Amino acid sequence: MNKDEKRQARILALQMFFSYEQQNFEGDIRDVFNEIAGLDEIDDDSKSDDLAFVTGEVLEVVRVVADSPAQLSDEAKKYAFDIAQFTAENRERIDRILSTRTQNWAFDRLGAVDRNLLRIAIAEFDKKFDAPVKVVMNEAIEIAKVFGSDDSAKFVNAILDKVKLVKVKKEEKKKQKQE
Repeated sequence: MNKDEKRQARILALQMFFSYEQQNFEGDIRDVFNEIAGLDEIDDDSKSDDLAFVTGEVLEVVRVVADSPAQLSDEAKKYAFDIAQFTAENRERIDRILSTRTQNWAFDRLGAVDRNLLRIAIAEFDKKFDAPVKVVMNEAIEIAKVFGSDDSAKFVNAILDKVKLVKVKKEEKKKQKQE
């Protein structure tokens, strides 16, 4: 899976988890996946090889791999589903991690895009996904620039940096115990 497809998979995971949260985490994440990833109807006027987004005062062009989630490769869809499912299964633990890192913000007052983007990024930090932490952070920041508010990218960066530091310290302790 190339870099563009992986970003599209992360965006699809964000869409799935955002929708899942809107449903109050009721039901199965598979149903949300089938609803979103199975969408193959798209307005012909919105088809394009690139989408332009205005973020702040900067026009940013984002490469689109597919016109709809249904057109993503099976590998990209599986990656998106795996992230969303892992996030759903570990949501309470992830939310506790986030709550301790957002000390000056009530967790439930975070913007929905920021909150869910942070959730899926923290889930992707897990060794199961074998994704470098720096790459996950950078991707989350770039996605926040497109889908979040003007301050989302800075906020996501700050919170993920705090989570990363704790993760690195735990890994160092574990390594020292093994030696």
